[in-house]
Amino acid sequence: MTRPSPRTSAPAALLISAYALLLLFALATIPLRIPEILQMAASRGFESVSMPGWIALTPESAPLNYFVQLPFILVLGYSRWGVRLDSLLFAIGSCYLFVRLAKQIRLRDPWIALLLFMLLPFHLQLAWAGLPAEQALFFLLAATECFLRLTEKPLLITAALYALFLTLCIYTDRYAFLPAIGYLLFLFRFVQGAEQRRAMWLALGATVLPPLLFLPYYLWAKPQVSPYWPSQPSSGAPDYIESLRLLAGNEWIGIALSALLVAALIASCWSTFRAATPISKRTSLFCLFGGVISTVAVLLVTDFWFGESLTAHQILPAVPATVLLTIAAIQRPILRPLAAAVLILLAAAGSSFPILDRSEDVQTETHVVEQQLGPNSCVVFVSERFAKILFEIFAPDLKGRECLNFFHQRVVLAVHPYVGSDHEENAESFFRGLSFVETKRIPEGRGQVVVMQQAGP
Repeated sequence: MTRPSPRTSAPAALLISAYALLLLFALATIPLRIPEILQMAASRGFESVSMPGWIALTPESAPLNYFVQLPFILVLGYSRWGVRLDSLLFAIGSCYLFVRLAKQIRLRDPWIALLLFMLLPFHLQLAWAGLPAEQALFFLLAATECFLRLTEKPLLITAALYALFLTLCIYTDRYAFLPAIGYLLFLFRFVQGAEQRRAMWLALGATVLPPLLFLPYYLWAKPQVSPYWPSQPSSGAPDYIESLRLLAGNEWIGIALSALLVAALIASCWSTFRAATPISKRTSLFCLFGGVISTVAVLLVTDFWFGESLTAHQILPAVPATVLLTIAAIQRPILRPLAAAVLILLAAAGSSFPILDRSEDVQTETHVVEQQLGPNSCVVFVSERFAKILFEIFAPDLKGRECLNFFHQRVVLAVHPYVGSDHEENAESFFRGLSFVETKRIPEGRGQVVVMQQAGP
């Protein structure tokens, strides 16, 4: 691979540096969200559940990121820094690998693609979150680079590295493996000579091996998944509206951004059928396109089958190829600046939504609960099983203040943000039936702290 020129590498380095500062700001200022708290809880242990046992309770779990995150938590504590720093480092590494991929497919001005990649709203939101997404994306980008090298020069060592990175992908987030299916299937189009057939067989073996290696963990963990794992209540909007909000923070920005990205994807795919495009670039672009198609197709089928909606970490593996193909489709000098500016502005506008959203804050709500507890009072964690863990991880002393009977004068109901209105109403109705009356209601961090006092005789 040729050495990048200063003209292309300097803007990318500056962008990555600015991106790191933005992520540091978000890391330090945005409160921990419930999925992050639940992952953090794995390293602490609750109710005699071991760390592997806790991981197995998590829907769609994969264990690797928990163990990578653990040293950061042990050193930095149960804090935003301890939970999120590994994700930030992987996000920066992902940007570096993304630039390498952009240069590998000979993309003009890779820094434009990098800026769009960094600013896509749901990617930006995951970049600072203490979750597996960025680690999985880092390994996926490393695997993708190996795959493209394999198609150009089929070597056993490259195939082995490709299999290794895919295994790390699937053990970090099983959805990160999905692009590899499309890479392999769409490579069939270019299998003509002996060299291409060798690349095909090596890619086939490297693609099949990781799911086989993941299968023992999957079979062990699947029966243990908790059906009561907390999930965000539906807003009541149609699924497609929720998906658009997920992509861009706002449905209208989501519509515009999605339409432009889909049009660019189609145009980029069409360019692979032009003989004027070098065969190596046509192969790379078409296989990347296959990665997007396989990811989206599998997600749509599985989500429809199980009646679920897309989530950010599920769609994230399709982002790098989508951005690369989008910028590759607007390489004409007349269109490139305008189209890139429109895409980047839309992405930046959508990114403002997750950056400014600090409404979910269980840690602050926990402090409010502590303040409302006085003599002859106890706390009820509304919604059973996992609710108390969300509060106890910030205030372990609350475990000794939980209501084990209802002879206290005052009861404090701790309602976390994922509690549905029906569960909250049931809890309040129960205590009203025991002659408790509401004396105070404090909305905090999208949750509620409800103080109920025993009525006099």
